[in-house]
Amino acid sequence: RPEQAYDIAPDSVKDLLAILADSYDFVVVDTPTQYDNMTLNLFEVAEKIVLVATPTIPAIRNIRKMLDIFDSLEQPKDLVDKVLFVLNRVINEKERGRGAIPTASISTHLKRDVVATIPLDERVMMTAVNQGFLVVTKFKSQSPGRELVDLAEQIRRSVGDTTESDSSLPKDSDPRSKSGIRSLFG
Repeated sequence: RPEQAYDIAPDSVKDLLAILADSYDFVVVDTPTQYDNMTLNLFEVAEKIVLVATPTIPAIRNIRKMLDIFDSLEQPKDLVDKVLFVLNRVINEKERGRGAIPTASISTHLKRDVVATIPLDERVMMTAVNQGFLVVTKFKSQSPGRELVDLAEQIRRSVGDTTESDSSLPKDSDPRSKSGIRSLFG
């Protein structure tokens, strides 16, 4: 029953994530857009926070506010350092009209790199939604599937950076199994 979600304590979710992290290579949490104790606890335990926005003025303003909040928090510290910023539904340069905001302008305004841009392709997305498959399963080698695969790999590498420094592992071994996101994206 969805109404019971409000009865879940933020610390319980934090504990659950710790249990899941012991069992899985990757745990992905899609948070709501509002900022509350629950999302703060999720951000605190996250290795990476992927902020996704469309290239629109209201969305970019909201991201700027979120980054400012992250910067101003005393606890947990350094949340802004965990952030990877992604633009979704980006129109390609040739089709962009005067009303579109260039990615470089967004990056400059936010004072942070855009680590990935996911192109807008309504045909591919609507086909995937209506036929019930993941974009990356049928369109892995074409846009926007290719960019989603690249983003997943970039996130995997950024999270894997902490394990790669473990000197007890052979240099060419991967400490994580071929499960989860890598088995999905190949």
